[in-house]
Amino acid sequence: QHCSPLVHNHAVRSAYWALIIAKKLPQFANTDLELVTLSCILHDMGWASTKELLSAHKRFEVDGANIARDFIRSKLGSLTTADDWNERRLQQSWYAIALHTSFNIVPEAEPEVALTSLGIGADFYGPKFSPGVSKESLITVEEYHAVMKLFPRAGFDYNGFKGVMCALCREKPETTYDNFV
Repeated sequence: QHCSPLVHNHAVRSAYWALIIAKKLPQFANTDLELVTLSCILHDMGWASTKELLSAHKRFEVDGANIARDFIRSKLGSLTTADDWNERRLQQSWYAIALHTSFNIVPEAEPEVALTSLGIGADFYGPKFSPGVSKESLITVEEYHAVMKLFPRAGFDYNGFKGVMCALCREKPETTYDNFV
């Protein structure tokens, strides 16, 4: 509703990659996968096409984290696991989203934060993704093709990503100086 197919499919694929990675790496055996999945799916709400959701002066990662936290809070009354979504889980999700592009910080963070970032990063590299936590690729070619068949790139390539980044530079330039944008 608030994002393009490019953003939607990227976010959903990121959740799939995170779940696949969690099954392969022992450090994620006891990770809160519901939190990771929801964080991945909502992580780029800072790229929303509904501009009323966005702040004027915050980085897209922080906008995304704030939008996700507000969304989860708004749904707590209707979720069957509402009691499980306490302030700690909300804050963990916030950190997972806000820090997802801080590649030198997330490996030291809680497993949910690290796994969210790994899932998101895997969407950029596909079956060649080997971020240093494993000597081998974390996504097989078969897994990659299975997920891509369900959620195709929809323009999430060099030019599509460049378009999103250029829009951030035009619309919120002061938020792009101290990061990869």
